[in-house]
Amino acid sequence: MIKALYANGHLDEGARILDYLFDIGPQRSMLPELLRLQAIQQRSIGRDEEALSTLRQALSVADENGTWAWRIQCATDLAIILKDRMQVAEAKGVIEPIYDQFRDGFDIPYMQRARSVVSELKTFSLQD
Repeated sequence: MIKALYANGHLDEGARILDYLFDIGPQRSMLPELLRLQAIQQRSIGRDEEALSTLRQALSVADENGTWAWRIQCATDLAIILKDRMQVAEAKGVIEPIYDQFRDGFDIPYMQRARSVVSELKTFSLQD
């Protein structure tokens, strides 16, 4: 629901719902996704440094939980911000080790998105 609100330009309403979810104490398994959504909101209002920090936290929690889907999604979002800041080596260091661990599921939209980011980062390396 929060993603749909963001996609339709209702950032404030999405942020209010997200704040509420944090206030009531989300299940640990959902925390990486909630943090990732928070980072999307932070970035949308120009707070890239906060978004980077939030995504690093989300990735750490996803690692601790062993939640592969959240790991790759958090890593993808983090790599995108780093790539946009021209921190290509760091972006590759975030996403490639996680992406390379997958053996299937490449038809899932978030995996297609991750593959696209990995491919784009490789083109940066070829231009150097």
